[in-house]
Amino acid sequence: MRIVLTGATGFLGSNLLPGLRAAGHDVLPLGGTVAPEGGRRVDLGDLEALHAAFEGADAVVHAAGLGDPGADESLLGWLEVAGTENAARAARKAGVRRFVAFSSTDAHLAKARRDGATESHTVAVPATRFGRIQRAKEETLLGLGTPSFEPVLLRAGLLYGPGARVLVRRLVEESDRSGGPLHAVGQPFAPMPTTYVGNLVDAARLAVETKAAAHARYLVRDRELGAQLPLLERLAEALGLPGAKPFGIRALEPLWVRFGRGALEHDEWVRRAYGGGLIAKSAREELGYDAPHAGEDGMRELARWVAQAGGARAVAAGSPRADASRIEGL
Repeated sequence: MRIVLTGATGFLGSNLLPGLRAAGHDVLPLGGTVAPEGGRRVDLGDLEALHAAFEGADAVVHAAGLGDPGADESLLGWLEVAGTENAARAARKAGVRRFVAFSSTDAHLAKARRDGATESHTVAVPATRFGRIQRAKEETLLGLGTPSFEPVLLRAGLLYGPGARVLVRRLVEESDRSGGPLHAVGQPFAPMPTTYVGNLVDAARLAVETKAAAHARYLVRDRELGAQLPLLERLAEALGLPGAKPFGIRALEPLWVRFGRGALEHDEWVRRAYGGGLIAKSAREELGYDAPHAGEDGMRELARWVAQAGGARAVAAGSPRADASRIEGL
């Protein structure tokens, strides 16, 4: 198939490009700030350039965006919602049939445990700012679907792997604020959904190739359902940070919000406190997704990449917070 990949120079896109090509697809990579090798630079605000890039494609895999929950809200709204809408409208006009985009489990996160929740689970208003933006992105994209234009959304949990600069920076900042360990909130051995980027790449391939997968949301998570505290300990080990510890109960959240920030930003507190044991039922039954990569292998790949990059602090220093004046790797 001929596939156009947006966001090819970012964390997700740089993993998707070799993965889709290894599956035998002809992939044209697009970048937002620089032209990828063998590809083009296209701004998400330029509908004519997007339309020209998408013409003749069988599918678009839309990885452009900003996977930083703590980024400037106006920038998140533009890139995640308006940018996705522009790309989808241009793809539909160009006659592209399948449009695959990415979301987050925050899109159905409420202040209640989600154990056993599947893709059909929903909440009236997601509990985090990032979740509300992702929900708006999802509803906007699915609303553009027609019999000849088939949007597919892949929801990821905590996304990690080689190139995860934003995740590394956020964990280093948390460690600095806490004086060392990462914090497990609420029940330390409650499950927390995670997604190794290699598994998300496989799900994206299936979303492009599987004809029956259309106009739907799919949860993409690792085969293992990791508990919060051991997961944070493995992340700390991979990054060379001082470990993790239980910290606080969910009932303390109002006091924590009222009297100032601790080691965790508010949304991350909620994300950890109410993670839940999510079940990828539709992804398994409709996509045939079966998490081909083990989570431990993903952690080893993350650790290897961090070491090659000079350590977690070197990675964090090269990943400044995105704001309205700085957009990198989109």
